Parts: sequence; C-alpha cells; structure tokens
Amino acid sequence: MKFPALLATARVANIPSVVSNVWLGIAVGSLNGNRGFHEIPATTVLCLILSGVFVYIAGNFLNDWMDSDWDKQHRPERALPRRLFTRNQYAGVAGILMVLALFLAWWVSWLSVLIMAAIIISICIYTASHKRTPWSVIPMAICRALLPVLGHSAFLSNTT
Repeated sequence: MKFPALLATARVANIPSVVSNVWLGIAVGSLNGNRGFHEIPATTVLCLILSGVFVYIAGNFLNDWMDSDWDKQHRPERALPRRLFTRNQYAGVAGILMVLALFLAWWVSWLSVLIMAAIIISICIYTASHKRTPWSVIPMAICRALLPVLGHSAFLSNTT
C-alpha cells in the first residue's frame, strides 16, 4: 500500500505534462537558428527533463508535508494522514529531489541552475501561501512557465 501512496503523492499522472513543458522549450530552442536540436547532446536533454520532473515531484512532496494537518481533516485518504510515512520523510524526499534537480541543471549550465533556483523559490512561495490566498496561483504559474525556459536554456548556454 505504500508504493501507490508514493505515486499518488508524486502525482505521476501529471509527469508527462512536465516533460512536455521542458520539451517545448527544447523544441523552440531548436528553431531559433543558432544551433539545431542535433547539436544538443542527449545527456543535456535528459538532464533538463529529469531536473524538471524531480523538482515537480519535490514540490508535491513539499506541498503534502505543509498540508498534513489540513489533510487530516479534509483528505484523510492521503499517505501522511494515514501515517504511511512521516512528515520528516516527506521533507527529506522533497529536499533530496530539489538538490538532484539543481545538480542536473548545473550539469547543463549556470543559466539552467538559475532557472531551476527560480522554480524552487516559486515552489516554496506557493507551498507557504496556497492555503492562505488565492494569489498563490501566481507562483504556481511561474513554476510552470519556467519549465519551457529551462528546456530552452540548453540553447542559451555555451557549455553544452
């Protein structure tokens, strides 16, 4: 029962949209005329896509960590209210995945790291504010909007 709960926390059904967001930036970058897609190493593409997926999953774990008290009343079917995992485990998973996302972005370029850092900051702002204000959709939108920019960073860097 724990593995399905982890998949639910990760919101794996949405991972293809994260991949497609990063891929969009890569595709647009390949059209800009400076370098073609064939000039970008496959490892760069993989690092950017995995970086985006890892930070997305991290954000979901961080969100459930933050909402654990609220979920006890309103979403008791989730893993933390069912005590399948501890809050510390969720925070640890979120932290590890964010570090991995930053590392993978660093593997590509400093620009990619800066974009990933902006995504992580937006995730943290969203997580801290989403139950308190309807304006929290703005940092969430920034997270999604920066995923294609992350993909496009493969073409903006001289290190790939």
